[in-house]
Amino acid sequence: MALAARVVSHRTGTSDDVAAASDRPTRSLVRELLDAGATEAFVLQTCTRAETYVVADSPDRLLDTLGIDGERFDEGDALDHLLAVAAGLDSIVIGEDGILGQLRRAVADARAVGGIGPVLDTVCTKAIRVGERVRSETSINEGVTSLASAAVRLASEGCSLADATALVIGAGETGERACRALVDAGVGRLYVANRTRARAETLAALVGGEVVDFAGVATLLPTVDLVVTATGSPTPILDAGMLTDERARVVIDLAQPRDVAPDVGSLAGVTLHDLDSLRVVTRETRASRQAAAADAAAIVREERARLDTQLRELAADATLGALYRRAETTKRDALDTALAALELTATQEATLSAFADALVSELLAAPTRQVRTAARAGDEETLAVARALFELDAEAPDELEAGVADALADVLAD
Repeated sequence: MALAARVVSHRTGTSDDVAAASDRPTRSLVRELLDAGATEAFVLQTCTRAETYVVADSPDRLLDTLGIDGERFDEGDALDHLLAVAAGLDSIVIGEDGILGQLRRAVADARAVGGIGPVLDTVCTKAIRVGERVRSETSINEGVTSLASAAVRLASEGCSLADATALVIGAGETGERACRALVDAGVGRLYVANRTRARAETLAALVGGEVVDFAGVATLLPTVDLVVTATGSPTPILDAGMLTDERARVVIDLAQPRDVAPDVGSLAGVTLHDLDSLRVVTRETRASRQAAAADAAAIVREERARLDTQLRELAADATLGALYRRAETTKRDALDTALAALELTATQEATLSAFADALVSELLAAPTRQVRTAARAGDEETLAVARALFELDAEAPDELEAGVADALADVLAD
């Protein structure tokens, strides 16, 4: 089995590229990958990235077959990338906190449909651990910690927030972050809208805002100075026809796919910002966090070395598990043949069974030590030899057991 990843992100494309790569729901895509031959898979989709991780015999061929494109990461590079993502080192806003929650949800979604096995469980658990360590042991997430807070900082350059009326459309995680950032920045008045009114009411109560019905957004727009959109709509919810009053306002689109039609940016008085334009405002944050980023990178390297050891031990466990299953089957077949041919008391049967167990343990002691030593040293060749020597990857592994049982039967017959 090998690990590979395909990634489309803010580093390699626009928000439209990310949207195009996120055209399939994560759980559905994980099921597709498993049905196509992957043994493990998980998919991470956010407003700035679409990442697919696969464990399979030929992961690149499988990903190509399903039409999953993007930057290619194989084996170690895929591990390096995922740990950097969890640490916040690959985000538009360096050190942003939201990615950890998104990663946890991606793993939970994959687990729910059977995509998380021993390899990805080890890898993803380590990635989350890295993210937690980086944020607790460095100052990488001080100040601007999310796209929403970066957007509010950008908005403050275009209008006085203390005198402004703001409307946040979308009451999910990003919408909540935007509301909290606006309140922290001292916005004058805050409205919250969402297709499900109950969610808007809950968020408004948390941040001290006012609720507006989703259907009433068009009526409210002429009175607001700042609009932040963060919905999950597959099509734009705002277009130029809804903002024709020439009022000076800032519109920030944090959604992916886009909530705001591009023609809004051509309107007189409207300043439109989207995920792509947020890259500019985050340069200052990126520069100020270089020292913290270096500390975070050191943690990533340290944890990556530990992950390598864990994966080697996992490979050893897989080989030894197959070896011990083979030995147990062989022992059981031989023991059953012997017990069927001999008339033994219960005590004698127990003694013979204990002897068989001890014999197998003794015979496997040396191979077990050698396999574990090879795994810790990263000696893939020895692991491969062990699997070949004991025919652990054979399609039809019953010949050895059958041969042992036949030989034992011959001995007993004599």
